[in-house]
Amino acid sequence: PSIYVQTASCGFDGADMGVNIGTAAVWNDIIGDGGTSKMSFSMWVYKVGDGGGSLGRLFEFGRGNEAAADGIVRAWTTATELIWFNTLWDDTWKDFYTSAAAISLNTWAHVVITYDATAGANVPKIYVNGVEQTVTAQDSAGSDWNAIKVTDACIGNYKGGSYGFNGQLSDVAVWNDILSGNLLNV
Repeated sequence: PSIYVQTASCGFDGADMGVNIGTAAVWNDIIGDGGTSKMSFSMWVYKVGDGGGSLGRLFEFGRGNEAAADGIVRAWTTATELIWFNTLWDDTWKDFYTSAAAISLNTWAHVVITYDATAGANVPKIYVNGVEQTVTAQDSAGSDWNAIKVTDACIGNYKGGSYGFNGQLSDVAVWNDILSGNLLNV
């Protein structure tokens, strides 16, 4: 796991809380186009409510002002307990989400998201408690990944503070490779 993420449990109030884990430049050099362009995020999730804007962030790396040229990698849960993953290709949002409710309220779940940004046709894999979920790609593939740019990386929110996760996140870890096999088992 990355030395930038500590193994600790944090409670989030769904408002303005979040844990800053470094600049966009640092993370772009690890998992962005300055690094491997491959990433795996692992965390324990205990959701008690929908969070800020009903889009409580699990994590958000980069953001800027939502301009198309900004680079971003982020994941959140919805009011229907779907897990969404989002990034930019060709200055256009690319959204991916679980096809059914992936987690339950008031229950710990182990979530792993892997993404290979070396090709626009790649779809992230989302695992909950070691079981791969069906993921829907809302948008078509791209050819030029925007990577991670502009603002700091945060767990449980984004730098601006209005999409706070409501619950607890524990043992968050980030790898600059794609986890597979026994590494996904809980």
